Amino acid sequence: MTPGVNVDDPTDELFMNRPILIRVLLPLAVLVLVEALLRLGYWESMASPNSRIGATVRLKTRLAQEREPFQLVTLGNSRAELGLDEDVLQAMANRHGQRHVRATLRGANWLTWVTLAEWLKAHYPDVDNAIIAVSVGDLLWTNNGSFEVRMVEPIRQGLWPSREARLIFDPNDSDSYAIWSSLLAYRADLADYVRDPTGRQQQLARAAQRSPSNVRASSSNNICDLPIQSLASCAAGQPGTIVGLNIVSECKQANQTLATREDWRPPLAPPIRKERQAVATLRRLQLQGMPYRRPVVVLMPVLKLWRQDAFPPGHEAWVKQMFEPLVASGRITLIDATDFFDAAPGGECTAFYDLYHQTPDASRALTEYLVPQIEAALYDSAQRAAQ
Repeated sequence: MTPGVNVDDPTDELFMNRPILIRVLLPLAVLVLVEALLRLGYWESMASPNSRIGATVRLKTRLAQEREPFQLVTLGNSRAELGLDEDVLQAMANRHGQRHVRATLRGANWLTWVTLAEWLKAHYPDVDNAIIAVSVGDLLWTNNGSFEVRMVEPIRQGLWPSREARLIFDPNDSDSYAIWSSLLAYRADLADYVRDPTGRQQQLARAAQRSPSNVRASSSNNICDLPIQSLASCAAGQPGTIVGLNIVSECKQANQTLATREDWRPPLAPPIRKERQAVATLRRLQLQGMPYRRPVVVLMPVLKLWRQDAFPPGHEAWVKQMFEPLVASGRITLIDATDFFDAAPGGECTAFYDLYHQTPDASRALTEYLVPQIEAALYDSAQRAAQ
């Protein structure tokens, strides 16, 4: 027995166990503090500019540098960023006394777009409408993987994960646990900084020298030297450039998955029908819940080899059926440019510099084709509603 300690007195017992309490509570308090600081954005300025988190931080920085209010945004991923000419869209908005800002993030999918739309609503209340530029491939599945959790970390709001974030959670995917904790989301970034703090400082210095608005990086080269009539012909290609080798490698990987491709043509097998109904319902809820008057959904161009060989047979009918209630109710305007370059002079290969993205000339041609339809949807309908 410890001299002077009464074992029957709970106060004395607590005193004896104080070292144990300190060992348990102090680390817990530190974790809670770090979690709170990360959630409040204190590490954002130190995040790697080359990471998913860093890409979103750069977007926030670019938006914060806008000197005048903006009312129209474009949401999308790299297809929108490299496939729509920002100057043409800005000129369209200016004709109606508005300003347009690109809010695209490469690699983004529905978790990012829904989260970003809500974040924009909270921080830029002048934004009342959007162009949502996605591809057919972005519509087909529930989500695009757990990497998006890190992408939305700098713009997440509230303590509880959103519906889209919870859909990504997979007990077998350690990255998906980051929906519950900012510390888990920043884990890789913090570890990278600890390993090489000097390298991180150099990254940040180089990023600071680049203009946040100068993020477009396209190529005037096309892919007409590759056999892109089908995935099989592309996979058998023998290109003489590094870019061509990368494209052929992608085709080979995609070609290997064709044996497991689902068939969405009627009659659907019950498990597939149930899954398709669930994804269609989710997509409608996401678009219905967007905080915009009447967003314009643009389906961006997709090469035929993806549509014919990689996407499930019957996907076109599913996409049409998925959008029908939203279009019929007037909730969205849909512009389908999926096959826009099918009849391009010289073939669709002239418009693409890789398997997904347009050359600058093709981007401008596409945007000039779309703008009259986008303009009518955004502004003619608004004028009619105001009358």
